[in-house]
Amino acid sequence: MHGAIGLLLILVGGCAANPTPTPTAAIPIPTALSSATTAPQATALAQLTATPAATPTLHPALVEATLPRLAARQYPGSEITTTRVLTVTDTYTQALVTYLSDNLKVSGIMNVPLGQGSFPAVVLVHGYYDPAQFVSGAGTTTMADVLARQGYVTFAPDLRGYGESEHAQNLYLSGYIVDVLNAGASLKRLAQVEPTRVGVWGHSMGGGLATRAMVVNDLFRAVVLYAPISGDNADLVLDPFSGEPIGVTTELAESVLLSVNDEKLLRELSPIHYFERVTAPVSIHIGLADDDQQVLWAKTIRNDLKLANKAVEYFEYPGQGHVIQGDMQKVMFSRVLGFLQRSMK
Repeated sequence: MHGAIGLLLILVGGCAANPTPTPTAAIPIPTALSSATTAPQATALAQLTATPAATPTLHPALVEATLPRLAARQYPGSEITTTRVLTVTDTYTQALVTYLSDNLKVSGIMNVPLGQGSFPAVVLVHGYYDPAQFVSGAGTTTMADVLARQGYVTFAPDLRGYGESEHAQNLYLSGYIVDVLNAGASLKRLAQVEPTRVGVWGHSMGGGLATRAMVVNDLFRAVVLYAPISGDNADLVLDPFSGEPIGVTTELAESVLLSVNDEKLLRELSPIHYFERVTAPVSIHIGLADDDQQVLWAKTIRNDLKLANKAVEYFEYPGQGHVIQGDMQKVMFSRVLGFLQRSMK
């Protein structure tokens, strides 16, 4: 049974007033909703979620996880500290680095082109991995190499709980969103980076985080979404705690339990309802052999951005799955480079 559902069941069953949850692995962000992947969660929730007599008062931490509240915050970033140099190629230096996100130490991989001058930069956001099997740079290494060889500083943060990053509360992915925005703000403080030319690229869950980040703050000049998860949380079955037991009190878990049918909360967690806030052009890439639901999510983001009169380009890759490979991968990289060059002049 998934950690959050198990915790809620324990609470309903009458646990101690302040339980200490057992740490659990982060629950995967599904690439699509199917009966096979969602039935256990849906059944458990259905047994627990009778309609309350009155709208419950949300726990303050839940309120702070909503997109409007995240949009009201500041994202100062921090100095980026090099932990160790990993390799030096003919065109760039690669290093393991750290930065601060809400005073949380977050690790990541940074590629910096050789030579002098200010470079454009891109935050690369990884998708879901089992944290126990994750290694820094996973899911972003190839894109980072391509961009760095073309004169971009690249920064692939290990989101909280991954790699050497510290653990912290992450309600409905909000902690990850904070980490992405602080990564971008930290890049702007780097001497080698031109601060007006910072973009973001994200794959799968990372694409979903980039979708959320672009409605929270106008920090990024360009946004690349590669097989993103849905922009509507109603399409997703998520562990509300994102596998992080830190800060999960009885009161917070009970508030989550009572709010699972709260339409206002669901709306305020879903970036698709805030696309009028988008200021950067968006480039979307999806393999047509990916899950049908995944393709639909990409198309919906495109369509809703168009309805909001936002600049968006959209590319489909026949025969390609969730990870685009071979010659089509080269085509995608070329399109991403062209998009970034046009968008971050």
